[in-house]
Amino acid sequence: MLKNIQGGYPLFIRQRLSLYRQIHTPRLYDGSSSRRKEKLTGFLAFKKIITSVLDNEVEKRKHTWKSRLPDLQLKYDPREIGGFDTFGVSPLVVQALNQTFPEVKDPTETQKKILSVLGSGFSVIAKETQGSGKSFSALLHALSRPRALTYLGKPATTTLILVKTSSLARQYELQLLRILDRFDGETAKVAQFLYRCNDKTEEKAQLEKWKTLEPPHIIVATPQRLLDAILESGSPNGLGLSDLRLIICDDAEFLFVDGATSMAKKKNKKKKPAESVMNYLLELRDSERDPKLGTPIRKQSAQMAFFIDTMSSEFIQMLQKRNWVNWENLKMVGVSAMSHEKDGKELLLPSNVKVSAVIASESGDLEDLTPFDLDNSEELHSDIGYLMDLNYKKHRVYLKSQSRGDQEATRFAKNELLPRIMENLSGQVLLLHDESESSIKVQKQIEAEGFYSKIFNLHDDFSNFFHPGFQDFSPENPHVLISNVQNVIGLTFKNLQNIVCLGVDTFIDPRSLAMLGGRFRPASGLVKLHSNNGSAPNLVFVFPKSDFGYIERKAFERSLLKIGGPVLVPLTKTPETGFDKSDYKDFFDDIEDTEAIHEVY
Repeated sequence: MLKNIQGGYPLFIRQRLSLYRQIHTPRLYDGSSSRRKEKLTGFLAFKKIITSVLDNEVEKRKHTWKSRLPDLQLKYDPREIGGFDTFGVSPLVVQALNQTFPEVKDPTETQKKILSVLGSGFSVIAKETQGSGKSFSALLHALSRPRALTYLGKPATTTLILVKTSSLARQYELQLLRILDRFDGETAKVAQFLYRCNDKTEEKAQLEKWKTLEPPHIIVATPQRLLDAILESGSPNGLGLSDLRLIICDDAEFLFVDGATSMAKKKNKKKKPAESVMNYLLELRDSERDPKLGTPIRKQSAQMAFFIDTMSSEFIQMLQKRNWVNWENLKMVGVSAMSHEKDGKELLLPSNVKVSAVIASESGDLEDLTPFDLDNSEELHSDIGYLMDLNYKKHRVYLKSQSRGDQEATRFAKNELLPRIMENLSGQVLLLHDESESSIKVQKQIEAEGFYSKIFNLHDDFSNFFHPGFQDFSPENPHVLISNVQNVIGLTFKNLQNIVCLGVDTFIDPRSLAMLGGRFRPASGLVKLHSNNGSAPNLVFVFPKSDFGYIERKAFERSLLKIGGPVLVPLTKTPETGFDKSDYKDFFDDIEDTEAIHEVY
């Protein structure tokens, strides 16, 4: 059930779950074609049970929700009306919150549910759109938790927050330090941070704190940086992580599943860093022994919190194969597909966002991408379509490994396309390129055209960079903020109204589109899916004609379908030329099996 916090499953659902968990199947692509189809069909059937049957069961039993609440064993009632302290946040933390973020008055519905579940001692998988307050609620809960102690009574680290990027770790750091400034005492004893910096001196300073101070109450870290720090410590428990009480994985689908904005040049079969961290923590907890008696020390299992924006099938498969979560102690928080539905498709993009796609030719012509027929819901959940999505990532990795001369963003700038695109947008712009491009090169080109710009970096706070209706641009108040698309995962940009994405690889799947749409935030920093307030924000994709074939077009079409099917809005008012819609349809109609997919991709 994805609509409410889950209590006990109905018996027939528990039986299906138990049966499915007993099947330890290998990877999807192992075995014969018929076997692959059998596994895929079985997984889609299981996913349908979780997302549909349970929701239908809840709809039938709505009148018994109040009587079933005690069965959930929740200490806090998520239906209550009240402030953060009503849902377990410490009064001292609430006081500091009111002083630091006066615009944050009461918790959102999502925050109430997450705080109620975590405050009641349960693990949680929270599925909600970006901007619903998941991360902030976890931060407040972590600050309110009592300090963990070792079996000898010494202070230990209580909470570990894993994030995908250094920029998101830095955002956590800025928010935490602002709150902690309201308290007396040394902030490093409460929270410490581990992430990659451009300045190696800062990285050394991060590790020095571990050597000179007691373990912090909260750690915020990127997975690879944490692994490196563990190795540098010279001891299995050198960072004192064996007594963790809570592990939070923010944007978990980005942490554990390839795709979205990461385009590796080589096929990498190694474990994701976040997966290695989780395995290390479990082994560390189970392996610690009493130094005098040599007997194992029984430790309390840590609560787990996975925050996701889309119910990725890859993420579900990964989680089911790992022994990280006590499923009997797990609750789900989120929305069912029925509650945010548009023409039968789940809505993952705020309804007021205008999506445009522009095709740029080598000669410098700009044309609006031919709109898609976004009413083909049958293809959305087909087996062939699912395999197309998986093979598209491999297809783009292969193309990225080939040297193709100028990078896309620089090529756009050289052809003076960027100024012409930005002239169609009112106000400041967040300009994104893929990770293979240089922000400095892009900046030189657009500043040559008279646009003031700034490159995103870890040291500055860009949450208030954008100002509504601002037009008086200068070096101190730039027109454009330039960034690698990977750097903005999970970040909050208040009052952002325009995003321009340069190149095909600024998106790779629906998660990346949903992630980009989640960057549009009002002054409160929270997003509402259905909102007609204020001017409509613009999400613009610019694709080079030479690198946007049928395969890329189909991936973009399917991604739009999966986030709710927003209709493309013309930007240049010039229709696309040279595109044969019937030939495009016939090209994919001929793909009927797995072998045909491998031939095309």
